[in-house]
Formats: sequence, C-alpha cells, structure tokens
Amino acid sequence: MRILKEVTVFKNIGYLTIINVITLIIPIVTIPHFIKVLGQELYGIVVFVQAIVLYLSLFVEFGFNMVSSREVSINRKDRKKLSEIFSTVIMSKGLLFLCLSIVSVIAMIVLQDIYGYKTLFLLSLWACIYEVLFPEWFFQGIESMGMIALLTLIVRLVSLLLFFSLINAPTDYLLIPIINGAGGLLICFTSLAIMRIKFGVRFRNVSFSKIVSLYRDSFPIFMSKISLLYVRLNKVILGSFGSMSDVVVYDIAEKIVNSLKIPISMVGRAIFPKFAATRDRVFLNDFFKWSLLVNASLIIATMLFGSHLLSLFLPKENLESPKTLWILVLSLVPITFNVFLGNQLLFGSGYKNHYMKSIMIACIAYLVGTGILIYLDLASALWIATIVVLAEATTSFSSYFYCKKNNLL
Repeated sequence: MRILKEVTVFKNIGYLTIINVITLIIPIVTIPHFIKVLGQELYGIVVFVQAIVLYLSLFVEFGFNMVSSREVSINRKDRKKLSEIFSTVIMSKGLLFLCLSIVSVIAMIVLQDIYGYKTLFLLSLWACIYEVLFPEWFFQGIESMGMIALLTLIVRLVSLLLFFSLINAPTDYLLIPIINGAGGLLICFTSLAIMRIKFGVRFRNVSFSKIVSLYRDSFPIFMSKISLLYVRLNKVILGSFGSMSDVVVYDIAEKIVNSLKIPISMVGRAIFPKFAATRDRVFLNDFFKWSLLVNASLIIATMLFGSHLLSLFLPKENLESPKTLWILVLSLVPITFNVFLGNQLLFGSGYKNHYMKSIMIACIAYLVGTGILIYLDLASALWIATIVVLAEATTSFSSYFYCKKNNLL
C-alpha cells in the first residue's frame, strides 16, 4: 500500500505519539497517589487551577503553531527565513503572555474559589511560559521530532519519580506545579539550544508588520481553537457550578479519553505538512480509513473495560464515573471526521474561513448546551460529557457541509 511508503510521516507520527503519551500518561499514573495524599477535595482544587491556566495558554498559542509549522515545512532549507519565522512566533506569543499576566492577577481576585490558592495559581502559570518557548511546531514542520521525543521522555520520567518521592502530605501540593514547571522549562531551553546548534536558527528583530501579519494569518485558527472550550473550560465550569468531586471524576475520564485520542491527533499533525504541500487526497483518504477503524476499536474496548480501569482511581461506589467515560469516549468518532474534513481538507486546502465557521457553529452549540445545564443546575460530569460529544458531532456535520460545498470530498 502507498500509505506504508510514507516512512518520514510514520517516524514523526511515532515521535509525536511518544511526546503526547508521556505528557498524558504521567498525570494518569500519579492520580491515585495524589488523591491518596492530598484528598479528593484538594486534588480537585489543583486540577481546577490547572484547567484555568491551560485555558489561558489557549490564547497564548492563538493558532500560531499550525500556521508556523506549515511555513517551516515550506521554507525548511532557508535558515534566514526560519529564523524570521521563529522570532515572529516568539514575539507574538510573548506579547499575548504579557497581556494574560494582567488577566491572571485579576482572575485571582475575581475567582473566589482560587483566591486562597494564589501561590498555586501563579506557579501553575508555567504552562503559559511553556507555550511561548517550546518550539514543537518548528520540529514538526521540519519533520525532525526524534531528539525532542527523547528529551521529553527523560524529563517526564524524572518528574514522575519526583512526584512519588517528594509529595507525601497535603502541604506538599505546591510541588506539583513546581516539578511540572521545572521539567517543562528544561525541555524548552534544550529545544531552543538544539534549534540554534543543529539548524542555525537564531532570534532576530522582526518588524511589527510581520507580527501583525502572523496574527492575521492565525486568527482563523484561533477562532477554531475556541472549540477547545469544551476541552479546557469543562473543569472550570464543574469547579464553579458543580463540585470538586465532579472535577476529579471528569478529569480522570477526560485523561483516559485524551490518551485514546493520541493516535488520531498524531496522525493529523504528522500528515498536515505533507498534505498542505501536495494536496494529495488519495494519501489523505488512506489515513482516514485506518484512523476510523482504530478509533472504533478503542471505543469498543473502553465500553468493555472502562469501569475496571476507573476502579484504579476512584471508589467503586462512584457510579457516575463509568457513565461519564462511556459517553465521553464516543467523541472519538466525530473527532476522526473533524481531523480529516476540517483540519486537513478545509484548512489544508486553503478554506480557512469555512474551517473557522464549522468550529464556531459547534462552539455556539456548546455554549448553549452548557448554559442550559448551568441554568437548570445540572452541571455534572455526565451531562458535560454529553454536551462535549454533541459539540464534536456538530463540528463534523458542519465540516462535511463545507467540504461538499467546495467539492473537496
């Protein structure tokens, strides 16, 4: 089969998978330890604060990564151009981070639930700094993820050992963002050093017009990233209108499902540079068929064994947790369609506005759904998971409509 000849693509799928598996699996492995040491309530607070900061990092990223990865792929042999792309991205993200730092201070005052955890909130802001500095988009664009994958693996494993050896009492909860932050920044600075030494990429001053241009090109992607409301805002909603127990239940189910999303996510990210350059739909179609088959298999496996998996993290009497997982895992089907119809066909073919519209329609559906839940006082892990699946399905139908309208199918 032709798909098997794409050696470089498969290598980068493998490297991206290693990075994301480690990033997702380590938090899952540490959950039983954290709940045992910190208690479900305090651990819920930690997850709640992390969710807020990750939501802020969504604004820092702004869609730059996808646009810049494409530009790096096109200009991979031009060191001067690569330095210009790198510098523009860093400065653009840095400006957003400065603005969000002010928002963060206001958030500590306004959000009473975290007001008593100001230090936890500030330490957790490392995630925004990581988003500014980590140039994964660069290595993805040049299709050279090997060293970054190895570095991430080593740092995250060391962090895992530190979690189990240093966090032994509720008073140690601040070590969670400290250890995560130290590891993340080490990955950032080492990656930047590799860029400079191996690829000759250096920071240089760029004109303000370049920054404005990047904002303009990335804006449709940023609007589509609003779809991540139901990825990063759900735990904030549950922590504000539900309970910290709901936050923990949803967090565990979400982490399990996110680990199952890794194959489709990595396939999409790895093949995007090639499809954007070649517009090869036969190549894309092969990957779509296999991805759909893999995700259907993962859904069946989760339905059969999900409750046993959850029993490793939560008390067996918590009957809602399996239901939340079973509902949430259904999102794998529409996500498969979204990756190929939206991310690849629409955006990769240059239909940025239609790509943005399909995401915004789903975002509106999500906001209406969660608004109804809050109004009816039904904000629970199970109902939030249901809204997420419906939002993903809405994106699929919208993307299909625009692909058909533009004769892309």
